[in-house]
Amino acid sequence: MTSNEVNLEFKGITVPDSRATYYVCFSNNVKVLSGQTSAKVDFNPGEQFSTILTMKVDSAEPSSPVDCNYFDPITNKVKILWQE
Repeated sequence: MTSNEVNLEFKGITVPDSRATYYVCFSNNVKVLSGQTSAKVDFNPGEQFSTILTMKVDSAEPSSPVDCNYFDPITNKVKILWQE
């Protein structure tokens, strides 16, 4: 990506139990300005959900994904989902 501010929209599809979990990690040249990079989502049967991340992408050479942590609001702890 070129250096810029961008919006990324996640859209969830309908699932039988009406629950979803998502997380996303970015390289070191991406800073998330707003939005949640991980969450557990409950939604009504037949509905979909979406969330938007606003990010700033720098022109620096990207690294492998960094800070790939998932915050579990039930336990109030961070889980490391991916690690180099």
